[in-house]
Amino acid sequence: MHYSGILITARPGEMELALRSVRGKGVEVFHEDRERERFIAVLEGETVETEAVLFREILGLPGVGDVSLVVSQEDDEETPAIAADPRG
Repeated sequence: MHYSGILITARPGEMELALRSVRGKGVEVFHEDRERERFIAVLEGETVETEAVLFREILGLPGVGDVSLVVSQEDDEETPAIAADPRG
């Protein structure tokens, strides 16, 4: 299993819409920064490719302005690695 921590920035004034959209994709939200209209979430996927597809889908969700990959890790790794931007 692969896990990625992502930072999602909502479009101005659309924080609630972005949160609903992301949660509707089954992504777990761990921290909300309402003042800056952004939040931290974790993606899970069987493969890195599965996560990359979900990452790109999140970019196009209503209310979402930007998504940044912060960390990526396999469940059998001891320490997380900073990952390259999955947008290509």
